[in-house]
Amino acid sequence: MALITPQNFRPLTKASNRAPSPVASTYTIFSIGGETYFQIETYGSPTREAAGTANQNIQLDKKMAEVLIAKLQETFDLKPAGFMDKLNRTFASKPEPVEAPAPKKPEINYVARAKDTLLEAQFSEWLVKNDVKSISAYCRGIKRILRERENGMSWQDLANNIEDITPKYCKGGSEEAFGCEDAGTPRAAIKKFRLFVRMNPTEKA
Repeated sequence: MALITPQNFRPLTKASNRAPSPVASTYTIFSIGGETYFQIETYGSPTREAAGTANQNIQLDKKMAEVLIAKLQETFDLKPAGFMDKLNRTFASKPEPVEAPAPKKPEINYVARAKDTLLEAQFSEWLVKNDVKSISAYCRGIKRILRERENGMSWQDLANNIEDITPKYCKGGSEEAFGCEDAGTPRAAIKKFRLFVRMNPTEKA
């Protein structure tokens, strides 16, 4: 079994590619520990030695599905209408009520959400490479700032405006008190994120 995650999903340019051959494939949807997974199995060529048995299994969770769909939309110019509803139904943790119509939800920008997921993963990976401790605490600190003080701003918007926003959470800034909460985690987190953006300027949109 191979579970694909945003942290390990990277583009690769090859010098040459072969035309693919059609093979039989199946898909399965299952849940483990409250998490829903989408599994694809391929069976290879009918002339192979163990014909009829799966030779490759690929699994996706919802976060990875959003990233992959964003890449497919971008590559094939796909229209999201209807397809995103299927995605939400596939990975829904509980069935929608049938006795009353559900309230209309605001439209979700799945491409922007996928970019945020990748940016958070790249930040975490950068922290690991630089031997930073408490990686999860730094990510939680950024999420608290975005959710509680920056009106739900995205990771990408934070990266684009990091030089203006960071001083607010430092000494003398308008959000100094919030930056000092939780033993100063929010302030430390946003300063680390600023350093990450400075060292990786291509992360800005």
